[in-house]
Amino acid sequence: MTHFLTRIGMLRLTRGAQGVLALVPLLVLLACTEDFTTPGACPQTCPGGTVRILDTVLDAEFDLDSTFVGYVLPGEGTGLLITTPSASDRYLAAMRFGPRLDSVKVGDTLYTYTVDSVAIGLGVLARNPVAAGIALQIYRAPASLDSGVTFADIAGYLTPENFLDSIVVPDTLSDGNLSVIIKGADLVKLEIPPADSGVLSIAVQASAASPTGVELGNTSAATYLPTVTYYISVAEVDSASQPAAIRRVPTFATWVEENPLVPDPDQLLLGGGPSSRILLRFSVPDSVLVGVQILRAELILTPSVPIAGVPNIPATATARGVLSDQGAKSPLVPLLAPQVELFVGSTDSVSIEVIDIVRTWQAVLNPPAHAFFISLQPEGSSFTQPLFASTRSASGTPRLRITYVPPLEFEEP
Repeated sequence: MTHFLTRIGMLRLTRGAQGVLALVPLLVLLACTEDFTTPGACPQTCPGGTVRILDTVLDAEFDLDSTFVGYVLPGEGTGLLITTPSASDRYLAAMRFGPRLDSVKVGDTLYTYTVDSVAIGLGVLARNPVAAGIALQIYRAPASLDSGVTFADIAGYLTPENFLDSIVVPDTLSDGNLSVIIKGADLVKLEIPPADSGVLSIAVQASAASPTGVELGNTSAATYLPTVTYYISVAEVDSASQPAAIRRVPTFATWVEENPLVPDPDQLLLGGGPSSRILLRFSVPDSVLVGVQILRAELILTPSVPIAGVPNIPATATARGVLSDQGAKSPLVPLLAPQVELFVGSTDSVSIEVIDIVRTWQAVLNPPAHAFFISLQPEGSSFTQPLFASTRSASGTPRLRITYVPPLEFEEP
């Protein structure tokens, strides 16, 4: 009709055409009349019945849920984990700082220098605000520290001979940077032998009035990264020309856990280091997706045991959609990442609202896989480690609950 009218506008109307057009308003009036004194009637478009809101609960596909390990290694996340020696599961951290040269340039001349003092800085990302009397205890570690270091290795560095100093964490501090300055006779503890090529390494644990843990900043933690600052002076130059301090950040950092969780085949592990993720697959019938309006979708996970971790240090379970099911390396649906906070010691079911992900399954062309990848945040940097029941467990299998409105049936009343 649009094409026809456009064509008419381009031509000179004949008398016959003018007559046809004159009839158009009349035909329209005959075809559709309206009586403002009576209720409207639309028999061809009246829905029959009433709106129904339905729920369906789907179990994850049996034996097709998996825990995959190895995504984020200790030291690759934003945080480094340490606990008190009295904690039920002990964590220690260690880091190797970049080397400092034995000479410094002032103007165009190289000079040897004297180290007057050394500041060791550590950032606190998270701590239990209820815990009191926390201190960060710093020890000297070998310059050869690398990725092969074990819990037993780092625990072996924590001796009175290697003790450098401690940093008190104020009870009112939730996060922030702290430092300690070592000077005078204590500088001998930080002397670097020629064989170490200017490299300094340290190990860190926590102490407190009661068992607790602290998440320290790592090199990727923005302004909360560990630092070593050497304040130096050159005897041959005047005070106005003294060189700036030498600041170094870690070239390697890690944390180690004494008793990592080992799930049995009937459990799904989330978090830890190297970090674990969970892949859940579902078979969703067309009657729950095609033509329906989805009102809510909840992914429900049940802890097998009380969630392990340090109380009052936040962690979340994050769900991601899967574009195509490629197992451990499945590409993820971008942008959508609903999450829910986890609570240490809880055995309550964990429910994640995944409505936006499930709605992507309604796509007509190339819909994503009916699956979820679950990860823990902050990944590779959290004390929290839930063990969830799997489809092989006696109870608590992962489930997906979808609330939806099925299509209305249109009929004449």
